[in-house]
Amino acid sequence: KISHIFASTEAGVGFSVTDLKAGFPEAFLATPPSGVALKIENGRLFIQNAEVSRQYVGTHTSFANNDGWVDTGDAVTVKSGRVLFLGRENGVINVGGNKVHPEEIEYILLSHPQVMGARAFAKSNSITGALVIAEVVLKKPEVDQQAMKKELREFVASKLDTYKVPASIIFVTELRSNSTGKLYRKTTL
Repeated sequence: KISHIFASTEAGVGFSVTDLKAGFPEAFLATPPSGVALKIENGRLFIQNAEVSRQYVGTHTSFANNDGWVDTGDAVTVKSGRVLFLGRENGVINVGGNKVHPEEIEYILLSHPQVMGARAFAKSNSITGALVIAEVVLKKPEVDQQAMKKELREFVASKLDTYKVPASIIFVTELRSNSTGKLYRKTTL
């Protein structure tokens, strides 16, 4: 059995999902699991847990607003009765005024049968502000790399808006991760 648990340092455990689907049921917004309230405001997920203090221990610094809502920093959208995570709001890539969540591109790349790992990030650009770059670990690195780059760009383009398609794909043997095992997120190349 696989359980996905959503929790934050500030608000504690919010909910768990065991249905093997992406995101969580939209019904959680109206009927909060375990009494932990959830809401979406301006495309961001907020959580309210009455069982958790609104301040950091030993300080008067509050991480919640006056009503006790904590901004998780997660950008979300609702589709077909599910609340789907788009990525961290502070990790958004601005491509010509369009918001691009690196996690969305990584998810699409990872759905390609030849891709074992993927990481998307920004490269500064004087015209658009930033371009999307992707590092990809292939399952079979001995393929024709130019042909595979073209195939991957077309694959992403068939599923996402043009501004989300990586301007450059770099094949690597491994993806860097931080000390907690999460993908290393550098902001620009």
